[in-house]
Amino acid sequence: MQCPSFLSHQRQMCAGIGHGRSNCQILLGMEHIPSDNHIRAMLDDVEPSSLFEPFDDALAALETAGALPSLTSLGGHTLIALV
Repeated sequence: MQCPSFLSHQRQMCAGIGHGRSNCQILLGMEHIPSDNHIRAMLDDVEPSSLFEPFDDALAALETAGALPSLTSLGGHTLIALV
């Protein structure tokens, strides 16, 4: 990506600049991409600990399916994008 941030990249994609379509539109069905400040305001009240159990469940499902080795890269780190 040639953009300084994920948000600017998604906005360019929505504007028809570049190739393809915005992941926000395709994967999440979003018509308008919220600003960084709006996202921060929505997440400020969320306790990080509330994400521990869903993350552990997702990790366990990947492990059970035998998918973790295919996600291992960069010196043995596991790369997982949760949407």
